[in-house]
Amino acid sequence: MKTGTIKGGIRFQIPKIDMPTEKLAVPEKIVIPLKQHEGPPCKASVKKGQEVKIGDLIGESKSERSAPIYATVSGKVVDLPKRFPDIRGGYIPAVVIESDGKEEWASLEKTTDVLKAIELFGIVDGGIDAIPLSTKLNFAKSKNVRTLIINGVDLEPGVSVRYKLVVEKRDALAEGIKILKNVLGATAAYLAIEDTNTVAQSDLPGILSGVAELVVLKSKFPQGLDKFIVKAITGKEPPSPHGTPEDVGVCVIGAETAIAVSEAVKNAKPVIDQFITVYGAVYKYCCSK
Repeated sequence: MKTGTIKGGIRFQIPKIDMPTEKLAVPEKIVIPLKQHEGPPCKASVKKGQEVKIGDLIGESKSERSAPIYATVSGKVVDLPKRFPDIRGGYIPAVVIESDGKEEWASLEKTTDVLKAIELFGIVDGGIDAIPLSTKLNFAKSKNVRTLIINGVDLEPGVSVRYKLVVEKRDALAEGIKILKNVLGATAAYLAIEDTNTVAQSDLPGILSGVAELVVLKSKFPQGLDKFIVKAITGKEPPSPHGTPEDVGVCVIGAETAIAVSEAVKNAKPVIDQFITVYGAVYKYCCSK
């Protein structure tokens, strides 16, 4: 186990949430945007009135900068709006599904081709840009990257997603790191966590033995950003202003992305889940027992 940090930054005194993750109830109706990546929106592959199951393809990717999108509930497609508000203030197409409450899964087949599985099951790197992971890995391979960093540091103060996942999903995380190392031919791999994550410091070293070195970073903002993680762990600095970690031989992938890789390759599971932190005044309304 090694330690590290960056110069400067802000150390916020905001506690992490230590409650176990919970699965929210399935809503009666759900709207699934057809753009959940940096590239152009997917094309709807379903029709109004069509019955779908969890894992059915509903959005077909038409670009290497896009990723296919799958149904997250079983039920009936009731609308295909063309102008659904997106997070950046624009409009995108979407699929509206009315849940039947059955939670039935589609039959999905495994593939032995890891990169194909990553592309097929819609995995994007969970950072700011949501780059399709297959595109990111191919770019890293073209740069002969040999160092892999799995980012277990949340990007914003108070967010506790990676903080919880590196412990609760530690077996899938370790398996995902193994798979990604093999894809890249990486000779060095690190898992970065925050020094506030004492449970991870206790539980992960044994599981990561022979897989990756655990790096404990001082909890600072904005240390979770890829360029800062690279500097804190390797001492290398991607060129400014438009350089990437791959320019200095490093590929940074979010912990939740590594977990999704394991689930896609081992279980043929597409990306249908999203972990979020519910914090502040909302707490008593949605999370209290």
